[in-house]
Amino acid sequence: MKVTRILTAVVAAGLVAGTAMAQAAKAAPVTTKAAQDDVLLSQGTILYGGTLGWSMNQWSGEDYKTKSSELNIAPEIDYLVVDNVSLGVIANVNWTRMKWPGETDNQTALFAELVGRYYMPLCNNKIVPYVGATLGGGYAMDNFNYSDGGYSENSFLVTYGGQVGFLVPLNANVMLNTCVAYKRFQYNGYTTASAGETLDDVANKDRGETLLTLGFLIKY
Repeated sequence: MKVTRILTAVVAAGLVAGTAMAQAAKAAPVTTKAAQDDVLLSQGTILYGGTLGWSMNQWSGEDYKTKSSELNIAPEIDYLVVDNVSLGVIANVNWTRMKWPGETDNQTALFAELVGRYYMPLCNNKIVPYVGATLGGGYAMDNFNYSDGGYSENSFLVTYGGQVGFLVPLNANVMLNTCVAYKRFQYNGYTTASAGETLDDVANKDRGETLLTLGFLIKY
């Protein structure tokens, strides 16, 4: 009788231990999933938002000073191709004013850019520095105004540049985006030329600008 009770107790203990081990084995994938959730910018995530950028510059020539100001509005959408690496598209509306002695030039440019970024999360995703590169093209409309008159020119343009910035998560889905972006504008084939100039004279002009941009990105 005692032997039967002992055997019954051993079998019961074995069943309890087996059940506990099975439950522990099933719980293991949960830990793995939690670790994956810690990746802020994981593969397959979509980011959308935009930035507002501005720049003010002043430089001196041989006997004059030149001032320029620039405003750029840029909505964008990005896709995380792998963890912390995104490819996206930026649509830009850019206004530039340059003031020379006796001359004020205004430009409105519309262009789209491809952008690639690499993100480097720090401090448990509290700040996410990144570097990026852009390449795009579009159309520019210029007005050149002198004290005694002026003229207009239109041209196609190519842009390229780089970015250094950082994201600051405000909550689970919204991130503040601060960036310093350098852009190079290459103008090709103005559709009109001023008196005394040929199209070859005004084609292939280029300029560079450094923009401070601020905006938001939203995870989807």
